[in-house]
Amino acid sequence: MVDLSAETRAALTDLIAAWHHHRPQTSLLQADFTPVEVPAVLRETITRREPYRRQALADAAVYLTLPYLAGIGLEFTPEVRAMRPFERWPISIAPFNFRLSWTLHLDGREPDLRREAWARVVLEEGRWKIAAFWDDDARRKVADEITRVQAYLARRCYQPGKNQDGGS
Repeated sequence: MVDLSAETRAALTDLIAAWHHHRPQTSLLQADFTPVEVPAVLRETITRREPYRRQALADAAVYLTLPYLAGIGLEFTPEVRAMRPFERWPISIAPFNFRLSWTLHLDGREPDLRREAWARVVLEEGRWKIAAFWDDDARRKVADEITRVQAYLARRCYQPGKNQDGGS
C-alpha cells in the first residue's frame, strides 16, 4: 500500500463520498437501472480529456443507478497500491480500490464492509478526477449483471417502487 499524505487521502475520500452519496441506498430488488443524468457537481470530478471523459460520463450514468447497502457510520477508505504516470497525466491510480465500512447498530455491533474499485483516477489540474469507472471487461460484467437482475424482476412481475416485497 502507498502511504498517502493526509491531503491526498482526504481528497480521494471526498471523491469516493461524492459519488456514493448520489447512488441509491437500496436493494437490488428495488433498483431502477435506467441511466440517469450525471449532476454537474459530479461531472466536474471526471477528467476533461477525451476519449476518457465521454466513456466515463456514459459509465457514470449507469454507475449512479447501482445501489449499495450501508448502515450507520458509513466510512470510505482509499486503498492505493501504486501511483504511476499514465499517458499525459503525471500521476494516476489504476485500479483505484476503496473500502466502504459501516455498522448495523449504534453501539458498533455487526460491522460490515464492501470493497469496490474504479478502473482509473488521475491527478488533473491539481484535483483527483475519474478517468475510467470500468475497463471493458468490468463494463461487460456490470451490463450482464443488470440484465440478469432485470430479467429476474420481470419474471417476478416486479415494478420498482410499487411492490416492495418483490412479488406480484
